[in-house]
Amino acid sequence: MKVVLVVHKFLPRHVGGTEVYTYELAKELSKRHEVYIFCREEGFSEKEFVEQDERHNGLKIRRVYYNLLGWKANPFHLFISTFKNSLIERSFGRLLDEICPDVVHIQHVMDMSAGLITVARQRGIPVVVTLHDYWFMCSNSQLVRPNQQICDGPAWGFRCVDCAGARMGQPLIKLLSPLVACLFLYRALYLKRVVRNVDLFIAPSRFLRDKYIAYGFPKDKLVYLENGINVSRITRYVKERNPSPGKLRFAYIGAIAWQKGLHVLVEAFNMISPDAAELRIYGDPQVFPEYTKQIKDALVNPSVYFMGKIENERVGEVLAETDVLVVPSIWYENSPVVIQEAFAAGVPVLASNLGALAEKVRNGMDGLLFRSRDFNDLFAKIHFLVENPGFIKGLKRNIRPAKSIEENAQALERFYYQLKSQKAQGQKSHRDVH
Repeated sequence: MKVVLVVHKFLPRHVGGTEVYTYELAKELSKRHEVYIFCREEGFSEKEFVEQDERHNGLKIRRVYYNLLGWKANPFHLFISTFKNSLIERSFGRLLDEICPDVVHIQHVMDMSAGLITVARQRGIPVVVTLHDYWFMCSNSQLVRPNQQICDGPAWGFRCVDCAGARMGQPLIKLLSPLVACLFLYRALYLKRVVRNVDLFIAPSRFLRDKYIAYGFPKDKLVYLENGINVSRITRYVKERNPSPGKLRFAYIGAIAWQKGLHVLVEAFNMISPDAAELRIYGDPQVFPEYTKQIKDALVNPSVYFMGKIENERVGEVLAETDVLVVPSIWYENSPVVIQEAFAAGVPVLASNLGALAEKVRNGMDGLLFRSRDFNDLFAKIHFLVENPGFIKGLKRNIRPAKSIEENAQALERFYYQLKSQKAQGQKSHRDVH
């Protein structure tokens, strides 16, 4: 079987959860199938469009580079290009015509083109879409407003105006609210029309699945399937787990961004005795340097350490030196890979009770939940664990095995074959009729 995986960014330059999952899935599928990756990359700033065929660890990749140049470099075209791009669509069409795949599995099309779905469908190729976040209903993909409050949805585009102003640094954009809202309404209507061509949606959390159903996505096309991880990448460090040096060791692993709620964690840890516990923060401080500075300026606990960016291959090593992982997000997380990695390493998780986090972490069983944004409640949970380290042992015993990428790929393959069979039957019926 030939499979094309589509993702908005990819390794080695981009190492987010979606990119890592796509890589692991591609490697696993390539053991039995012919796999291609189609993605976008930044670069070639002097040219509007460039496409290149590359290889990364044996995987076949077609990268497309797109830049707004000349008269196109304006806010209107910048906005449209985040979800609709004819140049990228034509490039994708050429790839499909070259290899004639059996299925297209889209991981993300942000800053590429949702029209890739239509391009595949026009060629009679089944399309599967994994919903890694809320991008099809929210241009920011996270359903959280600039004031850090949860967003209930676009509301005909008017709620999106504030986000657009904050993202562009132009608060006066509110003066053009009706016009800007119309652009977001157009985006919403366009995406809803395009996704009608999707054969199957995969939701890695039940919470996200319910959100999309409430938004109007077809319930009969939405299935829940947890993402998988390369378990061996984590478990090989478990046997080498280093005992706690006396202090309880907490860790944060992820983006240093306000949506991740790191400021809530630091504020809570400021009230913890430096002699009782330590917090290690792993993340790139240069992505949002102003936010990083804000956190460091607020820090008073000397047992909080900024460890810098961590390579994906070293996550298991870090978890082997961690007693509790903290996930303090203030947005509707879907299925953070880091939680599965922690569970694979036998590390309990302390997370906010928001979105799918309350689904992934069983409160009092394999971790604890605290009220999102409430640093006092987070402090109380941290303090409880510090005072009751034996409780952590009980949490460890209740941790369930993380879903492996092998299990995930096998489930997806069953969907692929089912769609391929349905396509074949449809073509046969078509021939019979005519």
